[in-house]
Amino acid sequence: MRADLLKAIAAGLTSALFYASVLSGSLFAVVLVWLAPAPLFFAGLTQHVRGAIIAAAAGTTAIAVAGNPATALAYALSNAVAPIILCRFALLSRSYIDNDGQARTEWYPAGLLFAVLCIFASLFVAGGAIYSLSHPEGLRGVIATFVDIDGLAAAITQMQMQTGGNVLDETALRAMLPVIALLSVAVAWVLSMIASGALAQAMAQRFGPSLRPSPGLANLQLPRWLNFILLASIIATFLPGTAGLAASAIAVIFAVPYFFLGLSTVHVISRRLPARPVVLTVFYTLMFFFSWLILLTVGLGLAEQFAGFRQKAIAAQTGKGQGD
Repeated sequence: MRADLLKAIAAGLTSALFYASVLSGSLFAVVLVWLAPAPLFFAGLTQHVRGAIIAAAAGTTAIAVAGNPATALAYALSNAVAPIILCRFALLSRSYIDNDGQARTEWYPAGLLFAVLCIFASLFVAGGAIYSLSHPEGLRGVIATFVDIDGLAAAITQMQMQTGGNVLDETALRAMLPVIALLSVAVAWVLSMIASGALAQAMAQRFGPSLRPSPGLANLQLPRWLNFILLASIIATFLPGTAGLAASAIAVIFAVPYFFLGLSTVHVISRRLPARPVVLTVFYTLMFFFSWLILLTVGLGLAEQFAGFRQKAIAAQTGKGQGD
């Protein structure tokens, strides 16, 4: 018990160190900050939720002592709360007897973990939108207090002029940048939690003890009700002002699970290709250069919800209507 306590505290201190590394100014520090939740996930996935709670408390305390309460609160909200909640759900399971009389264990599905993460992120966006009601310029004004919109717009315009590209109207660019900033932060935070959780699970599998098996990407299933949330948030983006801006962020957040479902579909369908590794390498490489391929993958994931491409591909590969 004492050893587990020390390991959880060490995990929390490591997370706090990752979070504080941004002060170094190093480019590598961006990666460390992005993966700051990983040690908390590791503590939770190897010591149950209490490990994540102890690690989160240790990390928050370290930030408060080394910095100030405001920074500690920001760390707790952005890095500590989500791992605790997600570990709580990830470790839920039920035992049952299958048709062959064998005892089985069913773990909380990865698709529902995606849903929990997106709902949590959306609550943050909604909270920010409500907070911004007191600002004269709404959510755009709140974003502008954290991002130098004028300086960024001028820098982009200058870069476009130097490179000979099409120069956007600076006024229009100023109007676009708060939206881009909000959407970028929302997606980056969700991907940070996904990457940190996946890394922590891989480390738990490698170094142990892992409390649950790793879910496979090919078996990812999203709940049907997620379709309605995504559709509703897309429709709400047409609302004016803060409501539309917040809805845009929420729509992008809920699009992330469909991106991974699209990747799952690509992986399953490509199993029949003789040069599958080459095809997947080219696919992921192109994704770095062409953003439309990301949108296409999201669309493929949404289509998979209704068309069942993976099930058909597996049936064609094995002659059965079920996967391995």
